[in-house]
Amino acid sequence: MKYYHFLVALFTTVMLFIPSCDPNYTGFWYIENQLDEDIIVTRSDSTEIHNVHIKAGDKGCIFQYTSMGSASFFDFEFSFSNPYKPDTLVILNMKLDTLFRLHPENQQDLLNKRFWDFDYWQSLIDHENRTQTLLFILENSYNE
Repeated sequence: MKYYHFLVALFTTVMLFIPSCDPNYTGFWYIENQLDEDIIVTRSDSTEIHNVHIKAGDKGCIFQYTSMGSASFFDFEFSFSNPYKPDTLVILNMKLDTLFRLHPENQQDLLNKRFWDFDYWQSLIDHENRTQTLLFILENSYNE
């Protein structure tokens, strides 16, 4: 019984020190902010995404999987277009003005179309660690 409590305490301690947005340990999605201003990425119902602050020129996680391992774009898209609980990904500036509202069924602007098209995501694979990072670049050109 002592060993069980020790292992639980050790596991908890290790999990606290794992970087929160490191896909080597978790299954996070990323967005890279190439806009000239800092942004906040959130989800309208706040289920998986909780006001992720991404500085200009930086990248951050936008979606957290509950299980360890590689990410699936289908699962990501389905979580927004689920007929039982449709939702929207919202990108705000620091004044909380809405810059973009992204939903897989919304085809009104170029950014939205590209965001939900997996071909526009960059895949960075680390063969040594057998991990994959998925990046979507939010560029100034999308404002035009």
